[in-house]
Amino acid sequence: MELFGNNFFAIFLITVIVIISYSNFEENQHIFLIYLFTYAAAAMQIFRIRICLCLLLVSTFFYLEYLSSDKIKLEIITKFHFKIADYLYLLFIQYHFLLVFLSFVVLHIGNLHEKYYAICLSISLVLLFIGEHKVITQPFKTKNISQIYQVFSENPDYSISYNTELLKRLKLLCYFEDKTYFYRKNSYNSFSREYFSQAKILSKLKIYIKSFFRRLKVKPREKSSAAVIKDFITSRGFSTPEMQLIRTIGIERGYNKVLRRKLFEILYSTLFFSSLKAYKSAHSVSVNRFREYILVIYLQSVFTKIRNRPYNPLSSLFQSPSEKIDIEKWSMEGLFVACLGLSFRIVSTETLWLYRDVIKEFSLDDNVIRELATNAAVGIPFYKS
Repeated sequence: MELFGNNFFAIFLITVIVIISYSNFEENQHIFLIYLFTYAAAAMQIFRIRICLCLLLVSTFFYLEYLSSDKIKLEIITKFHFKIADYLYLLFIQYHFLLVFLSFVVLHIGNLHEKYYAICLSISLVLLFIGEHKVITQPFKTKNISQIYQVFSENPDYSISYNTELLKRLKLLCYFEDKTYFYRKNSYNSFSREYFSQAKILSKLKIYIKSFFRRLKVKPREKSSAAVIKDFITSRGFSTPEMQLIRTIGIERGYNKVLRRKLFEILYSTLFFSSLKAYKSAHSVSVNRFREYILVIYLQSVFTKIRNRPYNPLSSLFQSPSEKIDIEKWSMEGLFVACLGLSFRIVSTETLWLYRDVIKEFSLDDNVIRELATNAAVGIPFYKS
């Protein structure tokens, strides 16, 4: 204190640096301490509350985006607007800043009205405690960029031969998951101009709107209209392969938190894949087959279900875990069954009729499809059929 006199800003800065430098703590524990220290500074009126909030936002921004232990994020997330988006997502979704902010607001109200100060302080402390509790327990937790990137580093694109057989299987996948996939050059989620510019997307949207009103009309008695609307918004129908992949490899827990999960898919499908492509290009790695590369990782990562039998990842249907994954040798009929399972559809006369154009285009055998689906449903993967 004698060294810095009344320069509390310097003391605040040094304290934050000490907190984030403690390597035995995880990122959420560092955030916990920064929240607590800043609140204490406000409660003891060392700074005005608005100054405390500004210091909190500035310090957490520099910590999460420039001083993070997530080394891969520092390497590939370089665009400033991506850093802002990543910061806001982490702050509000992962680290529950809203509760902490409300605790500051209530404390401020108590300072303005002294006779209610004790009540406001109590409410403020409760809000702070709830926020800090959620910061530590993290009911919804996503993996950091280094963990997400690991899936790609273990399967480098230079090791993949993009031959005709592989491309044919990727095309079949897109028939089921996203027919706009190869038409989109710079977008990775379904909330983009490029996605909606496709004529068929408009017709798909009309179908979904009709489906939505039909669900409202015939909703089960135990389901409220709000629940039906929530189910519709978070349905799988508008998730691109990139969105499905990022949620599969990026969400650690809290998959049932559908709105937070959807926000993660929309934001990080663009943030991560755009940054990864730019990173590869900057390091003289060809990105001509980048979209195909994403689908290869997708097939090795996502989950499918044949009737009630889960296969995680999808590739476990085709090869044993000890074998090197070789998508070009996968059975086309088997891939048809696996793709149906991505949206939990089953092989039936109705689905075979619905996808008759796909079966015809790829010269698939109905009988083989039925046989593989029957075996997979009882736990016999395709490579054992």
